[in-house]
Amino acid sequence: MTPRTEHLPSGAFTLTLRLAPLGHFTGPLLTCPGEGGQPALELARTGGTPDLLRCIVRGSPARPACELVAPLGAIDSTESHKLVLRHAGHRIDLFVDGVLLDEDWPVGHYPPATGPLQTAAVVRGLEVHRGAGEVASDVVRADRYLGPAHPVGQGWKPRGHNVHVGDCMPFFHAGRFHVYYLRDRRQHASMGGCGGHQWAHLSTTDLRCWEEHPLALVIDGDTAGSVCTGSVFHHAGIFHAFHSLRMADGAPAPLCVATSRDAVHFGPRRVLATLPAPYDRQATRDPVVFPDAAGAGFHLLATAARREADGRERGCLAHFTSADLRTWDLREPFLILDVPTQPECPDYFAWRGWHYLIFSLHGIARYRKSRHPLGPWETPADDRLDPIDARVMKTAAFAGDRRLGAAFIADGDGWGGTLCLRELEQQPDGTLRLRWPAEMPGPTAQASRG
Repeated sequence: MTPRTEHLPSGAFTLTLRLAPLGHFTGPLLTCPGEGGQPALELARTGGTPDLLRCIVRGSPARPACELVAPLGAIDSTESHKLVLRHAGHRIDLFVDGVLLDEDWPVGHYPPATGPLQTAAVVRGLEVHRGAGEVASDVVRADRYLGPAHPVGQGWKPRGHNVHVGDCMPFFHAGRFHVYYLRDRRQHASMGGCGGHQWAHLSTTDLRCWEEHPLALVIDGDTAGSVCTGSVFHHAGIFHAFHSLRMADGAPAPLCVATSRDAVHFGPRRVLATLPAPYDRQATRDPVVFPDAAGAGFHLLATAARREADGRERGCLAHFTSADLRTWDLREPFLILDVPTQPECPDYFAWRGWHYLIFSLHGIARYRKSRHPLGPWETPADDRLDPIDARVMKTAAFAGDRRLGAAFIADGDGWGGTLCLRELEQQPDGTLRLRWPAEMPGPTAQASRG
């Protein structure tokens, strides 16, 4: 490795490396000395199977290092390449030839450099700029490096070697069915294990032709946390994206809202509330909002846990009410379980004379039914919403008084996977069964309950 005159800036930066054909070269391409005898930044080609470009960026000793990876299987080692590493404080991006191949969220921790950058001989050019610069995209190379884009359907996921569909949040309005979902990299391991999730967005009017929209909710600053699951609610011409943030520093998780006029472009988030003790203040997430059946405002349910007077922790659904969707008052829990397991991703809807409450335990959606808007709730003999391996299913209306469930099918044993859409069928006693929508058939007929 050859020492350079360039140093790593103390704040946001953009590094551009121009690489000669790598051929059979393996080992470090660029390093920067850091504290404690460890490199503050290291970029290397691993060789072997799989053949990877691996970039490790170390920030605060109290935070895990960020490790970004670019598979080299589709990148020709006989060609020259341009590599860009961009650190914006809240986000690190790794580009090869204008194609974003990986990203992570370091929560504002910059690498503590203690000396100049060092490069290998195959690095023919190095540019160091302060700030997070723009990177021109290359659509042709994107198809080559990431593979062609596939139409949305059962088993779909975004392009990318470590990209998955996470929790899904369906929503229906004015004839259009939306699926907001947590866009995931490295199966919840980004942002030091907090997830590093953002809301991605698909929509359709017929379940056959889908549109991919820009990210709806993003991690937009050094102090922002991973965006958690939530729900979209429409009222008086405004779309409200209710969500929470999982804070990397362990701070209480705030319940938030961002609003939009078109359900695509959302404005800045606003904090609505945080739960007080005896609730677990870091666990609050997954808010769902619905109107009061008597017209007395709105209800918000959120995944939570709290410590009871006997010292036991019990999972629950925290309950807020509001007259205007802006100011929320905490009520007694809507549901309290007799176990510490937290009821995740709650959903609530009224359909054909019944009211339904859905929540997931260990990823499997369970449901309750009632003839009354707020219970008492009946537990069906089989309370699983769907017997297939669909994770944390939530539902939304669809044209023709239909109702659809959206979830993900896990990729292996990890978190996140591929898209799954199911259709609900209501039985005369109010119980629910699920089948594959006719417009989106499933992989096998045997997997359907219907």
